[in-house]
This record gives sequence, C-alpha cells and structure tokens, in this order.
Amino acid sequence: MKKLFFLTIIFSFIFQKAIKGQTCIKSLSSFNIRDLTIANFLHAHNEDYEVLGKWIHFFFSHFDNDKDLMKFMSTFDIKSLDLLDRSCIKRALTIYLLHYYSNTIKKMSNDGTYVSYFKNIFEGYSSLTSEFIRVIADRHYINLLDTIIVNKEKTKIRSAIFPLKTFIKASKKGDYSLEENKAKMNFSDANNFKFKFLDNKKLVTSVNEAKAIQDFNLLGMLGVKDLYYNSDITRSVEGVFYVFNKNKRLGLRRRSGKYDIYSKEGNSKVFGNCIKDNHFYHGSVDDLATFFFSNMKMKMVKGHKKFLDDFELALNKKTYKMPKLKGFRFIKQLFSRKNFKNFIKLYANHVSTELAFLTQDFQNLFDITLQCQIKNINRAGTIYYILKYRNAL
Repeated sequence: MKKLFFLTIIFSFIFQKAIKGQTCIKSLSSFNIRDLTIANFLHAHNEDYEVLGKWIHFFFSHFDNDKDLMKFMSTFDIKSLDLLDRSCIKRALTIYLLHYYSNTIKKMSNDGTYVSYFKNIFEGYSSLTSEFIRVIADRHYINLLDTIIVNKEKTKIRSAIFPLKTFIKASKKGDYSLEENKAKMNFSDANNFKFKFLDNKKLVTSVNEAKAIQDFNLLGMLGVKDLYYNSDITRSVEGVFYVFNKNKRLGLRRRSGKYDIYSKEGNSKVFGNCIKDNHFYHGSVDDLATFFFSNMKMKMVKGHKKFLDDFELALNKKTYKMPKLKGFRFIKQLFSRKNFKNFIKLYANHVSTELAFLTQDFQNLFDITLQCQIKNINRAGTIYYILKYRNAL
C-alpha cells in the first residue's frame, strides 16, 4: 500500500512537471499578458523560459527584414524539431512578428481588412503564423501595442548594457559565469528594472524607454547562453565550403577528393553575415556548430558510399585494390598485399586523414566566427533596436 502511495506521488510530480514544461502549447489567452515586451512574454512562460528564449533570440539575431524571414520559412521543416521546440518556435515567431509589424498593425487596426492583409502576406505559412493571425484579430493585443511602440521625439533609446554586466562575473571554472536566475528576476518587471538600474543614472524619462533597454539587455543575456539547436536549421554559408576546398595539404598528407562537397545554394546572408577577405562566414558559433557538423556528416556519408562502391568493384574484379589512388597512398598500395585487411586499412587511413583536415577546418572557422561574434556580441539587441526605430511614431 505504501509503495502504491509513493508511486502515485512520484507519478503525479512527473506528470505535473511535464505539463508545466509545455506552456508554449497553451493559448496566449490563458496568460495574463500585461504588455508585449519580450521580458513579459518570457516571464509568463517561466517553465519554458529556456526554450522560448532560445527561439526568440534566434529570430531577432537573424532577421532584420521580412523578405529573408519568408525565404527561410519557405524551406523550413518544423517537423525536424522536437515537439516542445515546435510549439515554442511558433510562439517566438508570434512575438517577433508583433514587434516587427507593431506600427503597421496599429495604423491598420481600424480598417476591417487588416487581418486579411496579413493572411495574404503569410499565405502558405499558416502552420507557423496561425497564432500571429489570431493574436492581431484580438483587440486586447491591439490595445497593448503602445507598450512596445516608442515616440521618436520623446524617446531616446540607448544601447546601455550595464544592467547585463551586473550579472556577468569572473569564474574559476571558465572565462565567465552568468547569474542567470538573478538576471531573469530583475529583467521581468519594467518598473523594477527602471528603478534598480536606470533611475540612479538619470538616463530614462519614460517606462517605454526602460522597457526597450530591458528587452535589449534580455536579448544580450540570451545571447551569451548556449543556443545549440537540436536540428540543422541553418542555411548554406559560402566561407565554410571555401575553407573545405582551400585546405588540401596537412604536413605530408594530401586531402582526398572523395570527400569533397560543394554548395548548391550559394550564401545565405541571414546565417553568413560575417565578411572576411571577401568571403562570408557564420556570425555566431552556435550557427557554425550545427552547420559544420551537418556537413561533416555529409562528407563521411559520401566517403563511405565511395568505399562501398570500391569494395563492390574489388569483389567483382577479385582483387582488393582501391582505384584512383594518388601520391603516398598509391605507393603504399603498390608495395602491399592486395587483401581485405590492407583494403580496410587504406579506407581507415582515408577517414583518419579527412578527420584531421576537418579538425583544422573547424579551428580556422571557429576563430573567424568567434571574432565576428565578439564584434557584434548582441546582434539580436541591435536588430531589436532597428525594428524599434522603424516602428516608432
């Protein structure tokens, strides 16, 4: 009986945690949304703060215009994400679009056709934007647009990062540590944020300006966290393939052409927004990681398929000879026995050499990307301010 009682308690606890971890699935109408700031949305989704925050940062750090967003959505497969990510990326997109179109929605809100206008814009993307359409059709959210629209004459937005710096400390374990829980607490309420960080510096005169600085710092906080996505959602970046194809020699080793891959899509300026020596590279390490290892997998698969073709050819010709070898590999095969063991050794040597080149490639790309990321450490906040000024009255 006692076992049953404890099992029931444990099951109930796990079930409650699972439900609490799915706040992105709940309708926005079930939340007490007081304003449309990023901070308020994240505060309302406390159980999904990490996941929702990741996707909000994703949109603000990559898209400063709707054309690039549309292009991304046209090839994006939401089924490649985990279930929780699917609901949170939709919610994050709704939040991003409210900020992107805030002024347009407000100006058109008295026109009975404005909802149809946005339906036409996002025709073909309803699986991602259906919530946004429902939200702008609700007068409650229309009335809250003033909480994120600033006045050009009365408001001066500043890229003040001292609130965020308060929560970044030196760490013995690494380069820095982020007191995330304290930051979340202090970034959750605009009035508290204004009183604690801004009033004593006499920087702000309005709550809306405080809200803008609050969201700017919040995006900065999200940017210094690990934002690794569970799926390769990035697009082709020209500089990665340039590095792959440029590095052909590593000491005495020569790179095999069996693993060569090329971009068919050109360069995506959304993900390849960093320029060095007339080549485009990733602007963030998180984007580089997902894209690089996806292409690393592609290289390994291509090499393995070539090995299977060579193996089948060797069986048909009744000789374990690997075709089209060059240089040292050709000489090594020439003076070794043509048997299965040596055939596998040659293949293993091929793989080992390519992995050594990939290690060097990643080091080069990581250095370039890290320099870009440091120069533009809060790209999401910068784009947030661009949209803020674009929508100012």
